[in-house]
Amino acid sequence: RAFYQILHFVFTDQIEPVLTFEICLELMRKADEYFLGAIYDQAFEILKQSITKQNVLKIFTQTGLFAAPDDDEQILLPDVIDACVDFIQKNRRDVYLSEYIE
Repeated sequence: RAFYQILHFVFTDQIEPVLTFEICLELMRKADEYFLGAIYDQAFEILKQSITKQNVLKIFTQTGLFAAPDDDEQILLPDVIDACVDFIQKNRRDVYLSEYIE
C-alpha cells in the first residue's frame, strides 16, 4: 500500500488524502528510509489530521519507540511521537477516560 502511494506521488506530486494511520506510518517509514521528504511531509500532515482519542495510543505504540532493539522494520518516528504527546496533553481527560485505554 505504501509503494502504491509512492508511485502515485511520482505521477501526481500528491499522495491520496484518505489514508489510514497504518498506511501513513508505513509510508513515513519508507519515505524516511529513501529520503523522500515531500512524501514524508504529506503523510505526516494526513496522519496528524487522523489522530483521535480512540486511536492516539495505538498510533503512539507504533511509532517505533517501543520496538525491540533488533527490529530494523520499526524506524523511529519522532515527529509522530511529538504529535501524539501533544494531542494527549491537550485532550488528557478524554484520552484517559476513554473506553479505548487498556
